[in-house]
Amino acid sequence: MSDKQQVLALLHRNEPREARKLCAAVCARDPTDAEAWFLLGGICGQLGDYKEAESCCRRVLAMAPGMAVVHYNLGVALLNQGRTKEAVGSFEEALKLKPDFAEAHHDLANALQLENRIDAAEASYATAIAIRPSFAEAHNNLGRLLQGQGKLPAAIHCFRHAVASRPDNAVLHFNLGNALWEHRLFEEALGSYRMAIRINAGFTEAHRNLASVLLALGRRDEAFLTYQAAVRGNPDSADLHMALADFFYTGGRLDEAVRECEAVLRLDSGAVQAYRRLAGICYERGEAALAAEYYGRLAGFPHEDGARIQLATILPLIVPDKKAVDTLRDSQSRSMDALLDEDLQVADPVRELAYTNFFLAYHGRNDRELQTKLARLYLRACPSLTYTAAHCRQPEQRIRRAKIRVGFLSRFFRNHSIGRTSKGLIALFSRDLFEVFVIFLDAPRDETGQFIERHADRSIVLPADLATARERIAEQELDILFYQDIGMDSFTSLLAMARLAPVQCASFGHPVTSGIPTIDYYISTEDWEPPDADQHYSEKLIRLRNVASVAYYYKPEVPASLKGRSYFGLNEEDHIYLCPQTLFKFHPDLDDVLSGILRADPRAVIVLIEGVHKPWGEQLRTRFRATIPDQWERILFLPQQRGGDFINLIAVADVMLDTVHFCGFNTTLEAFAVGTPVVTLPGRFMRGRHTASFYKRLGIADCVAHTSEEYIDIAVRFGTDPDYRSQIGSRILAASDAIWEDITVVREFERCFSELFPGGGG
Repeated sequence: MSDKQQVLALLHRNEPREARKLCAAVCARDPTDAEAWFLLGGICGQLGDYKEAESCCRRVLAMAPGMAVVHYNLGVALLNQGRTKEAVGSFEEALKLKPDFAEAHHDLANALQLENRIDAAEASYATAIAIRPSFAEAHNNLGRLLQGQGKLPAAIHCFRHAVASRPDNAVLHFNLGNALWEHRLFEEALGSYRMAIRINAGFTEAHRNLASVLLALGRRDEAFLTYQAAVRGNPDSADLHMALADFFYTGGRLDEAVRECEAVLRLDSGAVQAYRRLAGICYERGEAALAAEYYGRLAGFPHEDGARIQLATILPLIVPDKKAVDTLRDSQSRSMDALLDEDLQVADPVRELAYTNFFLAYHGRNDRELQTKLARLYLRACPSLTYTAAHCRQPEQRIRRAKIRVGFLSRFFRNHSIGRTSKGLIALFSRDLFEVFVIFLDAPRDETGQFIERHADRSIVLPADLATARERIAEQELDILFYQDIGMDSFTSLLAMARLAPVQCASFGHPVTSGIPTIDYYISTEDWEPPDADQHYSEKLIRLRNVASVAYYYKPEVPASLKGRSYFGLNEEDHIYLCPQTLFKFHPDLDDVLSGILRADPRAVIVLIEGVHKPWGEQLRTRFRATIPDQWERILFLPQQRGGDFINLIAVADVMLDTVHFCGFNTTLEAFAVGTPVVTLPGRFMRGRHTASFYKRLGIADCVAHTSEEYIDIAVRFGTDPDYRSQIGSRILAASDAIWEDITVVREFERCFSELFPGGGG
C-alpha cells in the first residue's frame, strides 16, 4: 500500500491527525507532488487549521492553476478565516473553471451574505439549487436568508424542500418550525418541532420552542408536559432545566423556577443564566440583599459587566426607615461614579440589564441627577444603544406628509393602569391631523389591548430582539414617538436610548424623568407641576393647559350590586381607612401619618392590600412593628382583589388614604366613581400631586392637606363623622363628570404635538 493509500485509509478510520503527519511527510519528500499537497490541504481544513489549508491550496495552484476544486477549497479556507472578500474571488475563479459547481455557488452565497450583498447571495443560492435540486443545505440557507428579510412564505417553501431532501436532519425540521411559528402557522410549527425532537430527543431548543408555541396557543398544560418529558429524558441537561425554570418564571411560579435554577447550578456551576434568573426573581420578590448576593456572584464571571451595573443600582422594594432613603441614594450615586471611570462592556443589554431604576421614584427626592447618571452609564457600557433611524439622520430631507405620524409605545397596553390611561387618547386623536401608530411590546390579548389595537391606524408588535425591534420602529418613519412609561420596563428604556423619531417624548406612566438624552420632552400639566419643576427633568418640560391630567379617562365601571364589608372580612363597627396602593409606594414618612390616625381614632382599622409577592408585606409589617409599635396590629392586610372586588372594597371604606410623595391616580379615580373621599397631601414632585389636581377640577378643597397633621385631622373626621363623609362623597359624585372623558386633554395633546413638530401635516 502506497503512502497516499495509507493516508486515505487513516482518514477512513477517522484518524485525521495521523493522516496529516503521514501526508506532510510525503509532501516533504516530494514538494512537487500536487496531489499530496491537495490531500494535505483537505486534511488541514478538516482539522480546522485553515491557515495551513490556505498555504497548501496556494502550493497546488502554483503547480496546477486550472483545478476548480482547489480554488473552491482555497475559498473555504479564506472564508473560515473571515477573509470574505478574498473568498468571493476564489469561489468566482472556481466557477469560471466549472460553472455547474453547486458547492461553489453555495459557499459563494455564504460569503456574499457576509459581505451584505443580499441580492447576489440569494441569486447564488438559487443557482446552486437549480444545478442540484436536492441540495438541502442550499435550500436551508436560502430559507434563512429570506426569513431574515421577512419573506416568510418563500422561506417556508425553501425549508420544506430542505426537509424533503434530508428528512432525517433535526436541524432542518427545527428551522422549518421557526419560520412556521414566525408566520403564525402554529399547528404546523408544532409538527416540525415534534419531528426534530423525534430525530434528536436531546434537542433542547426544539423542546423549548415547542413549548413556546404551545404557550402561544394557550395550551400551558401541554407546554409544561413537554418540558417535563424533556427533562425526564435528559435529567442531566442543564439547558432543559433552565428552560423549565424560565417556563415557571413566566407563569409566576417563582418557587419552582428557583428550584430549577438550583438544579442547573448543581449540573453547571458556571451557568450564568441561572444566577441571572435567581437574581431577578429575588429582586422582584423584594429580597434585595439576596438579589445583590446573586448579582455579586454573577459579576465574578468574565464579561458580566451588566451584573456589576445591576448590583450598583439595586434598591430595596420596601425602604426600612427614613434614614435609609438618603443612604441608599448616596451609595448608588457613588457606585455609578466608580463604574463610569471603568471601561465596561455590555454585549447583550436586554439580558444583562433586565431591571431599571424603578424604585428610585418612590423616595420623594429629585431623581434627575441619578437618572441622568444611570443613562450615561448604560450608554458608555453599550454604545450600540445610540442607534439612529435613517429618517432621523437628515431630518431636512424627510418626506412631507399630509398628517403627522405619532407612535404610542408601551408594554402595558392592556388591562393595566397604562392601558386605561392611554386608550382614550389613542382612540380620539384627530385623524385629520395625525396618523396614529400603536407599538406593542406584547401582543394585545385582553379587552383593553384589543380596544387600543382597533382604534390605531396601524399597530405593530415588536420582537424580543432589541436590534430588530428598533428596525421595526424605524421602518414606520414616525415623526413623534411617545413613550408612555419609560422606567417601568427595561426593554422600553433601552429602546428610548435610540433616536427612532425626530421628536421623542415621555409622560407620566412612570412619573419621573428618564434621564435619557434622546428623550426631548416630558409631557405633564400645569396643575401637576410645582414652580421649580423644570429642575426635575432632563427633558424639556411641556405643561398641558386647563386639564386635570394627561389622560382621557373613561369612567370606571362600578359593580351593579355591591358586597358588604363582611365579604372582605371587615367589621361594620370599625372605621375603615383604606390605603390600597401597591406596597412599594409606602414611604417611611407615611408611617407617622398612619400612627397619628390610629392614635386619634380608637376604632380605626387601616386596610392595605398584600403585595404581589409575600416578602413585600412581610417587610412592611416588620417596618410597622418598629415605627408603630403600639398600634401596628390594627393595620390589616387583605389579599389581592380581582375584578370588581377592588372598586367594591373602595366603596365600603369610610375614607381612602393617599400615599405621600407618590400618590394614586387610577385608584383615586376609582374612589371618585363610588364617592369615597380620598385624603391627599401634595408632594414636592409631580408624582405626588395627581389627586390634588383632580380635586381642583372638582372644586373640592376639603380633602387636600398641607401638612401631615392636617392630613391626620381630615382623615379622622371622615372616619368618625358619617354625615360629613356622606356630604363630601355626594359632592364628589355630583362634580366628577368634570373628570371623565375630558376632550380637552386630547385637544391639548394635538396642540402640543403640532407645536413640537412644526411644519408637520403638510
